[in-house]
Amino acid sequence: MEIARRHSLFVVEDCAHAHGQRWNGEGAGCIGDFGSFSHQSSKIMTAGEGGSLLTNDERLARLAHSIIDCGRPKDDAEKEYTFGANYRLGELQAALLLVAMRRFPEQQAQRAELGSYFEGSAAQVPGVRVMPHDRRITRWSFYRYVLAIEPELFAGRTNQVVCDALEAEGVGAWTGYEPMSNYDLFQPALSRLPVAVEHAARLDPSTMSFPVAEAAGLRGSVYIDENVFRSDRTGVEQAIEALAKIQRNAIELPGG
Repeated sequence: MEIARRHSLFVVEDCAHAHGQRWNGEGAGCIGDFGSFSHQSSKIMTAGEGGSLLTNDERLARLAHSIIDCGRPKDDAEKEYTFGANYRLGELQAALLLVAMRRFPEQQAQRAELGSYFEGSAAQVPGVRVMPHDRRITRWSFYRYVLAIEPELFAGRTNQVVCDALEAEGVGAWTGYEPMSNYDLFQPALSRLPVAVEHAARLDPSTMSFPVAEAAGLRGSVYIDENVFRSDRTGVEQAIEALAKIQRNAIELPGG
């Protein structure tokens, strides 16, 4: 925030996966100028689609409201028009979210408890590493639970093979996002942004080396689906048993 203020920049927090989390006692979405939360169908607090925006700045709130309401002014003088569109949340989604917000504190506590139980047990599986917690996180929330595997302890199998095996065992799993250096979005040769065109050579990921990120994204990361932590200890134990079974029998899995 100090850097942003020094350069007169606004900060928008992407909180799509951080519902309920606190950082040094402050809620996610309450640190920057805006906090943006997703309610898309796979998120922690879902309404099928849509999102919500937090801000402590009255003027920014009015302008954001105007943008989603066809650009209509929201100030008392009715002068603050914007180039808006119809992004208004439907009544059905609003009704779902009102109920979800009432239920969320209890669900948040349950997910944190089951997440801690999962990582304590998963860490005992050979070749599985759980992520350390930053001490500045004063209330933990997570989207899918991210763990890392050591392929050499899974008979050389990659995260994709392990995720496929978890799915076959009834545990939703995903390899996660590929390394940012691989995304077309960040390839200067494909971009029309002035900064990318002007500095194409400096920004070209193919001229750089990202061995740790690429090893994690392409071979090591495993995302356990959110619904595992909506169940109970039995459901979490079944997920851990499936992970341990796959590790013990990894040599029998397809190579990859």
